[in-house]
Amino acid sequence: MMVVYHLCWDLVYFGHADFDLLNDPYWRAFNRAILGSFLFLVGFSLVLAHGQHVRPQAFLRRLAIVAACAGAITAGSALLFPDSFIYFGVLHHIAVASVLGLAFLRLPPAVTAAAGIAALPASEILASPLFNAPWLWWLGLSTDARMANDFVPILPWFGLVLLGIAAGRLILPRHRSLLLPDWQPRGMLSGSLVWSGRHSLIVYLTHQPVLLGLLFAASLAGVGAPSATAVFRQPSREVVQTFLAACAQACAVPDRSPDACAAYCRCVASELDVQGLWQEALGLAEGLTAREDADAVVAVTTNCAAAHGISP
Repeated sequence: MMVVYHLCWDLVYFGHADFDLLNDPYWRAFNRAILGSFLFLVGFSLVLAHGQHVRPQAFLRRLAIVAACAGAITAGSALLFPDSFIYFGVLHHIAVASVLGLAFLRLPPAVTAAAGIAALPASEILASPLFNAPWLWWLGLSTDARMANDFVPILPWFGLVLLGIAAGRLILPRHRSLLLPDWQPRGMLSGSLVWSGRHSLIVYLTHQPVLLGLLFAASLAGVGAPSATAVFRQPSREVVQTFLAACAQACAVPDRSPDACAAYCRCVASELDVQGLWQEALGLAEGLTAREDADAVVAVTTNCAAAHGISP
């Protein structure tokens, strides 16, 4: 599912397709189903690995690997996307959730499930400006968290991990023989699936560079017909910084705080980047942007203004 979704994202990125990955409800549901299954399986697998007794050496080794990969993703994304880098993505969440999940391995499954259900709406109910400090964004309770290309805060997503733990505690003691049969792969397809399941972190880390490299090579070779709305057109860092400065200056009025304006401008820049609308936004002043694209840019500014309490 993840590889299919990212392949579709890459096709849009290179202008070979026009899927509305960010706004179409079906694509958004597909994205959340992938992430939700990841985190549910984190909880279930925690029971598989440590349900009988925690094995400290194996746990710490895996934790160190996941944390190191999360750090590498932060560093790499900061170089490629400095205004929307990944500071708490899915691997960051898995590392923290694995530690927090240990506290629930011995609790009654009903208690863990109840905690998981309670966590799902928590980010909406408990969100407060008290959590707007950058070092608290990872909790998921901020009203002004910085935009990122991948952001998976503790709330509400830790609820899925807890539901996975509860499911593992309920199912495995009774049906382990059904879930883990004495089965061996037969043939290349089943063998490949088994290998990818046992090395899922390698697949996670390498599939996007492979896909991007293949599509980039195909584009250089003239394979396919990129659309006129190709998203592979990002402004330089200097242009983005100039935009942010101009945006903050235009936003500044007596009743608006500089912090609110800065957050609003970062939101607009990030959304223009994610939706591939920089060319359209920068072309508005010269009248080079089509009406539908201009409407999309206006929608970005309107949504960011509403998210950060900026009046029209």
